[in-house]
Amino acid sequence: MNGRYAASAGAIAAASSSRVIARKASIIRRLSERLSTRPAFGTSFGFMGRGARTGGSISTTSASSTSSSASISASRVAALMLGPAMRCVVTGEDVLRALPLAMFRRTKLSHANAVAALYQGAYVGFQFIATLYYQTVVGWSAFATGFAFAIGGTCVMFLAPRFATIGQNRGTTLLMTFGVGLQAISYLFWVLSAGHIDTMVLVAISQLLLGVGYAMTYPSIQVAALSDVGDDESGLASGMLFASFQIGGGIILAAASAVFSAAPSFGWNPYIAGIGFVTILAAAITLLAAVGPRSSAARATNYQAAE
Repeated sequence: MNGRYAASAGAIAAASSSRVIARKASIIRRLSERLSTRPAFGTSFGFMGRGARTGGSISTTSASSTSSSASISASRVAALMLGPAMRCVVTGEDVLRALPLAMFRRTKLSHANAVAALYQGAYVGFQFIATLYYQTVVGWSAFATGFAFAIGGTCVMFLAPRFATIGQNRGTTLLMTFGVGLQAISYLFWVLSAGHIDTMVLVAISQLLLGVGYAMTYPSIQVAALSDVGDDESGLASGMLFASFQIGGGIILAAASAVFSAAPSFGWNPYIAGIGFVTILAAAITLLAAVGPRSSAARATNYQAAE
């Protein structure tokens, strides 16, 4: 009698578990059918829907099984089949549809992406090495070191919206060039002055130049990137731009760190060598910004997005 009750309880539990999985599979199937009408992800979500339907049918079949172990195994199989279907959401064909190669032929967008990657990487490299200098050589705490960059952040916060308006009305290439040039001057001043003047003066002057230059460059790059695409492509262009920021920051930070680490073996000061590398790179970025496409004004609809 007890064995019969145990078998009945196991069958009820297995059936309940199978119904839950079947219900989830039904929800996923309906969601995939709705999303499969979208051109960018139709194929992948169609595949996900087929996997959901297969998993749901296995779960439903398992609910009618009289053996609890068999139904639990079938439920696990259904769950395992739903997993790959959920992971295979994006395929190579979907990527090509979501990111058309024609986007890379947009002159302003490609130029803005290149400048964004390089100037952001230069800034991240400078910030990394300067932070090590302030903490290791000068002996500042982490709080004091972070506060040293507050001047630049304040300049960006208050000045960037105003420079966005200037870039919208008068064009972005010249504004972008002046902004990156100011950052190059800031890095050069740091290299020539570190260890020769008071650290507070070094921080104040370098951060003021860097903050104003960053405030000029950041919004002008966004305005330039968005002015080269239509409204229906602005989201994609914005994603490409911010991906450039992240990629450039990682690559150039690695390069600056390599120079910093290798400098002592050549008898160089690692801090001066590392930020010297950033300075040379910033000078090259200034030339790259100067040869960019010129336009009298950007589209008025791009102001809000850039701001």
